[in-house]
Amino acid sequence: MKRPIIVAAVLLFAAACTGDKKADDNNKQPVTAPPAQSAPPPAPAPSVAPTPIATAVARVYEIPDESKKVFTQRCALCHGKGGMGDGAGGRGMKPPPQNWTDPAWGALVTDEQIATAIVKGGAGVGKSSTMPPNPDLEGGFKQPVVDGLVHMVRSFAAAAAPSATPSAAPSTAPAATHP
Repeated sequence: MKRPIIVAAVLLFAAACTGDKKADDNNKQPVTAPPAQSAPPPAPAPSVAPTPIATAVARVYEIPDESKKVFTQRCALCHGKGGMGDGAGGRGMKPPPQNWTDPAWGALVTDEQIATAIVKGGAGVGKSSTMPPNPDLEGGFKQPVVDGLVHMVRSFAAAAAPSATPSAAPSTAPAATHP
């Protein structure tokens, strides 16, 4: 008894799904797409001025200890502890050691040129051969030491900038001055 009921239910379901095509065709309305409407423009983003805290990114660079050691043992002897080219070893040198606090010099030289001068010496960058090369600093594993020295050299000009007086004429180093 259950079996004829199940068969009848399946047949009714199948008939309902297929339907009468003639009756269905007579009832159909042509389907047209609604007219295209342009989307409203997006609302402008709120105008909020960035705060100095949000835009200023303090970049802290930790100079490797080995860079500090190399600077003290090799560079400061001639360039001086403050990078002014006034170290005891540089006295009487012709040309004198480069004054790294000179902003004019800093604007003309790239970090790559400073790094090359550190490794290859003055002659390696077309400057005075009185600045010796540091071949032990050449190579990928010593790059952080050289980068630290470049950062130190650049920091002298940055430290000197606020103390510069408007009446002081910028110093210009002779072309042969070594780095």
